[in-house]
Amino acid sequence: MNRAIINFERSTLDNIHQYSLDLLSDTGIRFPNRKALDIFSDRGFKVDGETVYFDRESIETALETVPEAFTIEARNPEKS
Repeated sequence: MNRAIINFERSTLDNIHQYSLDLLSDTGIRFPNRKALDIFSDRGFKVDGETVYFDRESIETALETVPEAFTIEARNPEKS
């Protein structure tokens, strides 16, 4: 886990997660790309103009598919 995240208590991370879900659901995210908007719309997400709104259930389902750990590598392997 990222060292910066390790220093947070679980309750703090849970609060961040809950507020993030609220933000994604209530405010949404702007995607100025027609292809992306069509993909979200085809999968049942609410799309208004260029803004996509994410329901909690879809986010939770997607999070279940994320690996527990992964490595982010730089394009230059010496800087990974």
